Amino acid sequence: MTASYRLSDLSDTVAVLGAGFSVAAGLPPVSKLSQEFLNLNDNETRRVITANLRKFWRDVFGYEDGMAKPSFEDHFTLLDLAANVGHNIGPCYTPARLRALRRISIHRVFEILDLHFRESNQISTFLKKLVCGKSALVSLNWDTVVEAHLFRMAVDFSYGIGGRFLDNHEPRRDAFPLIKLHGSANWHYCDSCHTTLFGGQSDGKTTLTHKTFLEANDFRNVLNDGDKVAAELAKNSGTQCPVCRNQKTTARVATFSYAKAFDFFPYHASWDRALTQLRTARRWIFIGYSLPEADFAFKHLLKTAQLASKDPKDVHVIVKDLAESQVVVRYKQFFGCLLQHVSIKGFKDWVRQTLA
Repeated sequence: MTASYRLSDLSDTVAVLGAGFSVAAGLPPVSKLSQEFLNLNDNETRRVITANLRKFWRDVFGYEDGMAKPSFEDHFTLLDLAANVGHNIGPCYTPARLRALRRISIHRVFEILDLHFRESNQISTFLKKLVCGKSALVSLNWDTVVEAHLFRMAVDFSYGIGGRFLDNHEPRRDAFPLIKLHGSANWHYCDSCHTTLFGGQSDGKTTLTHKTFLEANDFRNVLNDGDKVAAELAKNSGTQCPVCRNQKTTARVATFSYAKAFDFFPYHASWDRALTQLRTARRWIFIGYSLPEADFAFKHLLKTAQLASKDPKDVHVIVKDLAESQVVVRYKQFFGCLLQHVSIKGFKDWVRQTLA
């Protein structure tokens, strides 16, 4: 295993992206998201969302300002488990309220990600080489950092699942594969005609700008102090389905929790496509991905792809951490002798030293 090397090309490669990849575009890592979770109060909607999230943390985790914040894994696992099985958390947090809190939590994360985004020369350099190599991306991220750069580069890409962009164009079958296993901040779903819809170049973060995860009934009936927000949301027609003209499409993402819900057929298609790409590629590059315990389903997918392949994989890991950190240890334990290269200086330095 070496820490210094160069790659002449990125052909026959699957790059697996975690939140650390998007740090190059200014987005905070998962460990920092919770630090900003209760900080947005500059309009009425944000104020009400912050107040309800703060109350949930205080009631459930005993949190007060200045204390260590609850982890996102704990936050979303509690919401997902209770909402999925229809149980309360205590007498006050009913399934309806928990589902509302889950929706506003996702919306809040999207807000934080959007506030920090900026273009990255290193991401552009990396994508130009990957696209030319006819390779693929498998992303565990919700953000649209990759999409923003591919749109600017005029690269046609496909999510590897059935669907169309909101401007009505459908991706070509041979377009560059961008496979997102946990959903995306620009994916919508029509519950009427079952079409999956994607935000386009002009509005890549559509679930945020169209307030897809915010529902007037949540603010009116189950969240505190939300009547004004409910009245404003009621005026918003949402995202119209271009196929059947349904006036309000929905959205689904798999959260940070240990109870991720993948029983949704666009996910099935994404995971099947990821398995094929991972199984057939000769090189895997993990960028900014910590191989967290909560992603046990993805780890199972990796082992399935590895052991179903004819040839051994060449595994590279790019993290910004100490060489013997727990992240690197996890990779060593999981891949053993397949782990060929580890770069511990982060994605930007890796691009400058390895690809430039």
